[in-house]
Amino acid sequence: MLRINLVPEETIKNTLWWILPCFVGTVVALILIIMVRIYLDSLLLQTTALNSRKTELDTQIASLKEKNKEFDPLDQELSKLTVKIEALQQITSSKNSTYRPLIILELLQKLKPDQIWFQDITIEKVPLPTASDANKAPQPGLLDRRPKQAETPKPQAQAPQLPRIILSGGSTDPEAISKFMQQLEVTKDNLAIDSDLRTKVYFKDLKLSKLSSSKTEKKDITNFEISFDYAEKSAQPVTEQKDI
Repeated sequence: MLRINLVPEETIKNTLWWILPCFVGTVVALILIIMVRIYLDSLLLQTTALNSRKTELDTQIASLKEKNKEFDPLDQELSKLTVKIEALQQITSSKNSTYRPLIILELLQKLKPDQIWFQDITIEKVPLPTASDANKAPQPGLLDRRPKQAETPKPQAQAPQLPRIILSGGSTDPEAISKFMQQLEVTKDNLAIDSDLRTKVYFKDLKLSKLSSSKTEKKDITNFEISFDYAEKSAQPVTEQKDI
């Protein structure tokens, strides 16, 4: 058997051929090591900066907590004032409901023309229709003879109530009655002031339910009955006008 050596003759003679590849590999490895070292150093710097920032934030949070402790008495005072304000609002609302009939009478007396006198004034509350009234189930027909299932009674919410006034009286001048109703109607345009409950009162939905006439020895008298609703409007801020 014949053996043939295919290695070039120059390679056989040059026994140091491996130095160049080793040098190139070493340089590449050194470059990689330097790059990794630089990257790790940058990460270390970022970590140090973040730790210092965290320390500063912790110090600021601790100082803010110390400052917040100074406001604890103020929070307690604020809660106490809130309770007092709610109590005053309840007292004010109860006073308003107490004096409301007197305010209504005072306003009616103020708007009344001289030719009119009052005979009877009734203030009542009329319940408004609720959604449960409109959604009632229809009555079963004559052909519907299926057995009914027992229904559990549901508690019904109390319907809101609207104050209504029924006013009856007399007048020697029929035009005075029309003027009186116009005066009641325009109360909704009055400016409401928060400190004066009388300015918040207004009347709406006026109806002349009864009108009749009678004669006396001296004058003809027109008897009337008017029904209308009472409401209160929210106060509007009063702006001061300055002279230019």
